[in-house]
Amino acid sequence: MKLFLINIAKFACFFILLLCTILLFAHFNNIYNGNSEQNIDISTIRNSIKFDGLDILFVGNSYVYSGIKPSLFDLENIETYNLAISSAGIEFYEIVINYYLNNISQPPKMMNILVSPNTFSSASDNFKNIPIHRYLNTPISYFPITQDHNGIDQIFRFYKRSLKQSLKNILVKKSMSNYKGFNYSDKHYEDIKVIREEYSKTFKNDKFDFQKVKKLSELVLKIEEKGIKVFYIELPTNNLEEYFNSDYLFSYNSFVNDISESDRLIKINKNLFNKNNFRDEDHLNNSGAEIVTREIISYFKLNHRHIF
Repeated sequence: MKLFLINIAKFACFFILLLCTILLFAHFNNIYNGNSEQNIDISTIRNSIKFDGLDILFVGNSYVYSGIKPSLFDLENIETYNLAISSAGIEFYEIVINYYLNNISQPPKMMNILVSPNTFSSASDNFKNIPIHRYLNTPISYFPITQDHNGIDQIFRFYKRSLKQSLKNILVKKSMSNYKGFNYSDKHYEDIKVIREEYSKTFKNDKFDFQKVKKLSELVLKIEEKGIKVFYIELPTNNLEEYFNSDYLFSYNSFVNDISESDRLIKINKNLFNKNNFRDEDHLNNSGAEIVTREIISYFKLNHRHIF
């Protein structure tokens, strides 16, 4: 009996050691290890806290890191940063904004938050494929994330993916680039049937999430309580709206009309762009980003220069 208990104790110790080792390795899945979309997100988060006392912090998804050029703002002596994360919606916004504000000493004078059709879709805030909470300097555990998003049954899949990425990062570790959140591309749009079919599959039956609208309003109130002026910004997205159903677009456009009436929406004129200003179905390329950025600069010079 005594030998049996000793063996049970040994097995328990081995199991605990194995579990701790897996969790320790899984901690390293937020290391930058090359030039990929994931590593753009990691670079964006890690570099953001190097930029304190900004004039404008842009918050959004890949449309922002493809479509707004901080270097053009630099020429106007306006300090900006793109805190933009792939597939970001309101949940991602809240995580990265809180992270940024908690790690700088002087908040930005202004925050421009992206709104687009997919901000309120089921495709946004994809914690499974883009574990944004693990990219922070002090990563957030999977447990509160899965509990908050009704994904507790997915936690072992999350850790499996995390472990796989961790091992890759440890074996292939590279230096993190020092940029301000703009992802340069000189590609031009090509009409590719397979990609169009994938977009259609993703969005055609989606329902506009009014809960996300509510969460966005609550987030904006919290930001403004810190003395930060908040604007919404809408960027051109090539063919994106063609993939949503009419009910979804009606709800989204109603939301946009509501915020535009409060004089808080910067809406970039889509007529200024053609297919050559986009790199794919919904992202701007460098030429498109230059048009967008100059339009934003002109808007603030004309309407809100006193803020700077």
